[in-house]
Amino acid sequence: MRGLTRAVHLLSRRFRVGLRADPLAVRQAVPAIARWLVGQGVSMESAGNVEIVLTEATNNVIEHACAASPGADLSITCAITAGCLSVRVRDPGVALPGHMPPAVPVADLACPVQDLPEGGFGWLLIAELAETVRYRRRGGYNLLDLSFRLRRA
Repeated sequence: MRGLTRAVHLLSRRFRVGLRADPLAVRQAVPAIARWLVGQGVSMESAGNVEIVLTEATNNVIEHACAASPGADLSITCAITAGCLSVRVRDPGVALPGHMPPAVPVADLACPVQDLPEGGFGWLLIAELAETVRYRRRGGYNLLDLSFRLRRA
């Protein structure tokens, strides 16, 4: 699998995947995490929500944080405890402006599709679907910590 450097099940309740800052690697890694969640007894809906958030987050990393260093190594680490999923996305890209996630946009969705603004919905999806979102910069890396309440299948 080009771009996907490794996927490791650490015990049964932890999963770690390393990937390159490449859209194809995201298309391989993120569904692998969703499949692992389903294999852990998580509902398809919860796994799908995690998949949407991780796709948005990692695509943001590739497009913005690692734009100047394509192929940089990213990692996604997941852990399930007490009905919750904790996820950390780690990348060596440039920091978010102000060292914080952007403000979640407020958009009027009651308009024709062609009148919707372009972009800006990724962080809205992340904020809506994740229980918590925390960003920090440490040791030259961006760390995006997310948590999700999980429903059982």
